[in-house]
Amino acid sequence: MPELPKYETDFVSVSKELTCLCVFCHRNDLEVMDETLRKIGFIIPSDPTRHPPANRIERLKKRIQDAQDAVANAREKIAAYKPDLPGLYFLSDYLLMRKDKYEALGRLLFSRKAVILKGFVPCRDADRLLSKLNEKYMLAIELRDPKEDEEVPGDFSNNAFVAPVEDIVQSYSPPTSRDIDPNPVMSFFYYLFFGMMLSDAGYGLIMVLGTLFVIIRLKPEGTTRMNMYKFLFCGVSSVIWGLMFGSFFGNVVNAVGTAFFHSNVSLDALWFNPVEKPLEMLILSLILGFIHLMAGLALKFVNMWKHNDKLGAIFDVGSWWIVFTGLGMMIVNMAVPTGLPLEKIGPWVAIAGAAMLVLTQGRSSPSIPGKIMGGLGSLYGISGYFSDTLSYSRLMALGLVTGIVGQVFNTIGTVIGSGIVRIFIFIPVFIFGHAVNLGISALGAYVHTNRLQYVEFFSKFYEGGGKAFSPFSTRTRHFKFKEDK
Repeated sequence: MPELPKYETDFVSVSKELTCLCVFCHRNDLEVMDETLRKIGFIIPSDPTRHPPANRIERLKKRIQDAQDAVANAREKIAAYKPDLPGLYFLSDYLLMRKDKYEALGRLLFSRKAVILKGFVPCRDADRLLSKLNEKYMLAIELRDPKEDEEVPGDFSNNAFVAPVEDIVQSYSPPTSRDIDPNPVMSFFYYLFFGMMLSDAGYGLIMVLGTLFVIIRLKPEGTTRMNMYKFLFCGVSSVIWGLMFGSFFGNVVNAVGTAFFHSNVSLDALWFNPVEKPLEMLILSLILGFIHLMAGLALKFVNMWKHNDKLGAIFDVGSWWIVFTGLGMMIVNMAVPTGLPLEKIGPWVAIAGAAMLVLTQGRSSPSIPGKIMGGLGSLYGISGYFSDTLSYSRLMALGLVTGIVGQVFNTIGTVIGSGIVRIFIFIPVFIFGHAVNLGISALGAYVHTNRLQYVEFFSKFYEGGGKAFSPFSTRTRHFKFKEDK
């Protein structure tokens, strides 16, 4: 390889895929430099012009200016349509309605004189639908229950407390006709766990006031309205848990009292302070998690019994209940002495439940060895229940983080300066710190509450895989339409 001439290099840009270099060398050394760069993988871009760099820079600047002028002109033209914006919104909604209409017509059988309409309607709405149709049209109607092989869309009918969490199930997977509605049970645990993970009365109060403002003032509809109610109930739960744990914007009452009024006043916990008693918080989290899992097994038992799989309900669910009852009896006397010989009875109860599992869980296998191995393999499931229960330790972790981070910001705001200076420092630190803590903690509570439902709870009984009930209706984005009477 020839000796490399003198040169100077400047990196233009560097990425994983491409490195751009600008290399300066004498004109007489161009051939050697070109050959060297090509050997190490560099490609010299084609030069479309021989003009000096100064001329090229001026041309590029002019192109940039022309582009900026074009953008400014386009913005002026768009702004000129502002008086027509309501009409454009109306046109958009009108065309969207027409699109939905013709998509629905495309699924009908009709001639010049008759139309055949086939679809699903919830039982609760069937009589009202018949009444409305008979009032306006001459028609023949036949109502029947779905057939075994028909894919029936899933729909829920719940009260105002339960309905806001229905979208959680729909996001996971719409139910089938063989699924039981998990929302009544899930809603209680959903609000409970969210409030326990946020666990600050001040943050919960902000959520309550914010959602009420949106509901009353902005009057949202559909999914947005349901989400506002969901976070309203989550906020109420957070207020309750915050009072139980003595957290109101962290320890702001004590911090302000100590720093500005030289008083030792504080907001005492109605139950206990998790920061001072983390072990009690962990035990509470695991107990609530175990109850949540047992609720999932209870729904599985009800669903199997409802579909006439009574032996399956007894063997597949009842056996586990016996095992956990025996284990619980062994633990009870350790935590709360009862004076009863539960620690002696408990092992035999657990063994009886385990024996039921061994004898029944391989019953679907055609061979005797398969039945035995299936029964013995089912005992491994107990490790899954233990690991699922440990997952609920996140209730303690997130609850502690919310309170501790809030206390840190309160401390930062009250240790700097003195007198009026401390006040002017505390206010922005308090607002910024708790705004960040609320945002991160609320997001974490939302994500992990959903995870506990999806991974731990639904896996015990819920299959899903259906399709959501989506009736033909007016879908608009800007205007609301109602029928004149």
